[in-house]
Order: sequence, then structure tokens, then C-alpha cells
Amino acid sequence: MGYAQSIEQYKFICEETYSKLEDQARTLDELRNRSALTAAAIGIPSSFLATRDFSIRVPLILLVMATLVFSIGICSLVFVMKPAPNWAFHLRSEVLLRGWIEAKPEMTDSEFYMNLALHLEEDFDANRLRMKPFWRAFQVGLWVSLASIANWLILLIIYS
Repeated sequence: MGYAQSIEQYKFICEETYSKLEDQARTLDELRNRSALTAAAIGIPSSFLATRDFSIRVPLILLVMATLVFSIGICSLVFVMKPAPNWAFHLRSEVLLRGWIEAKPEMTDSEFYMNLALHLEEDFDANRLRMKPFWRAFQVGLWVSLASIANWLILLIIYS
């Protein structure tokens, strides 16, 4: 295998790995967008149903439980939407300069692309671990919020 061919292969691996990081960033953005839409969609009917005058007939404990369930759902969705530190979707210039370009002894181009690909893969794996709680929070927020609406509807039907 020639020198030029191996450089092109390492470049290709770096591009593919960087593409995976970009896909992760898009996935996180989409998850946050869905969380915002879900929170808005759940908030509208919940606010309408919660403002009904249940004060005379509905036991207070049922109203408190319904409000608590709604709050848990919304808090889970807000957790997904909040900014989180330590995401690695792009390379920092400092990493490139100090770690590889100014490294002593100097690396060959193949070594540079190989190390860069490995670094990007580490970032991908770290991001994947950071995403797991966000997916769980979204699922909890979605199901708990739907349960909250069902709870409000049941209270509306029974106590109206």
C-alpha cells in the first residue's frame, strides 16, 4: 500500500467519524425540539383542565397528585432542553495545535489522521454516554405528561 493511499484512508476515517459527531449534534437538537413541542402540547390542555373549578367536589389529594404528576413531566422535558456542558461535537483548535501539529517528535500525515480519528471516536463515545439521561428524561416526560392529561380528563369526567 502506498503512502498516499494510506493518507487518503485515514482522511476518510476522520471524515466519517466527524460525520458521526455531526449526526449526534443533530439528534440532540431534534430531541430538544421534540421536548419543547411536547411541553407546549402538554401544557395547553393541562392548563385548561387544571383551571376548571374542582374546588368543591374533588378531594384535595387528587388535585395535588394531578399537579405533581404534571410537574414531574414538565421538569423532565425541561431537563432535556437545558444546555449541558462538556459536549464534544467540534474539535477545539488548541487540541489540534498542541496535541498534534506542534507535537514533538513531528507526526507523519498518516499518524496525524489516525490520532485525530481516534480522538473523534472518543468524543463520540463520551457524547453517547451523556445522551442516555436525556433520552430517559424525554421518555419519562412524555409518558408522565400524557398520564397527567389522562388524570385531568378523568377528574373532569368524574367530578363535573
